[in-house]
Amino acid sequence: MADRRHVWECAGCHVKVRQIDGSLMAAPTNWRDSICIRCQRENATRGGVVGGDPVTVAELELRRGRTIKRVAALTKLDVGDVTGMHRRLRRDGEIVPPARREPVKRRESAPRALRLPPGARARLEDELRADATRSNAVIAKEVGVSNPTVERYRERLGIDPAPRHRAVKTAPERTESESAKRRVRIARLLHEDPLRADIEVADEVGGSPATVRHVRAMEGIPKPPRRRPGPRRKRAAVEEAIRRDPTKSNQQVADEVGTTAKTTRDVRRKLGLPNPAPHRAEQRSQYLTREQRAALAVLHDHPDLSDREVADRCGLSTTKAVAKARARLEAESGASAPA
Repeated sequence: MADRRHVWECAGCHVKVRQIDGSLMAAPTNWRDSICIRCQRENATRGGVVGGDPVTVAELELRRGRTIKRVAALTKLDVGDVTGMHRRLRRDGEIVPPARREPVKRRESAPRALRLPPGARARLEDELRADATRSNAVIAKEVGVSNPTVERYRERLGIDPAPRHRAVKTAPERTESESAKRRVRIARLLHEDPLRADIEVADEVGGSPATVRHVRAMEGIPKPPRRRPGPRRKRAAVEEAIRRDPTKSNQQVADEVGTTAKTTRDVRRKLGLPNPAPHRAEQRSQYLTREQRAALAVLHDHPDLSDREVADRCGLSTTKAVAKARARLEAESGASAPA
């Protein structure tokens, strides 16, 4: 059973609370251990969160209107615990939810006065009363105002809106255009030589191949035969060029026929003919490095030296370059010797 007393006295500030009629009463709201809410707050603030009770501090801060996240960060409590505490205090009536703000009603502003140039108001009124069926754009252009201004002035004068006019495009006088003349020239060229390619006729006339094809179809002229050779014809042309001059390189034959060097090389391989141009590895082997040239110069003057001695004279760490230079020297001497 809750403790009931005639007089409740705070142990901190010694404030006394009693009933008017002097009857017994329970502990006042928010009192704890005979300490009023003010003294609880002061003790918690003075002692800090560590020195005071975090739950008490959280309840006090929630009653003061602090947010849940702010209280959780201040008291180091879990957000879920603070949320449950807030719900309990709100259910007990200790926290009153903020009242909803009513939307502010905006008062209706008076219509703005139309600011027109001097004399434009009278001209606009005369134009509208003379012929209100004309569009706002036409009247605005004549008076020198904007289209919305004419529309608002119609409403003020009580004149019905202008009917919607659909723009009717008047066709210009039909004359023989350049395209028509070009088509006549295309038809004349196609009748003279039906086997000409469309791209050639288009280049001569100054049109496009699509126009030439269209004129050809309209005139009933058959299409020219396909001049682009197929793979078999192209390989036959490559074979003929190779047999005519086998010393030509693959790239030269490819440029002459209009194909690639790979196709030319493949045709040459199938014919069993050797490659006229040396292989890249062979070309690369014909060149000497700086070390090999230095070793070759020493061997020309002193052919009796060993590879190690030549390498030492040239400042080389290995004898690999010296061996290649010696092989080149022996090949040159063997080629120059009389048979």
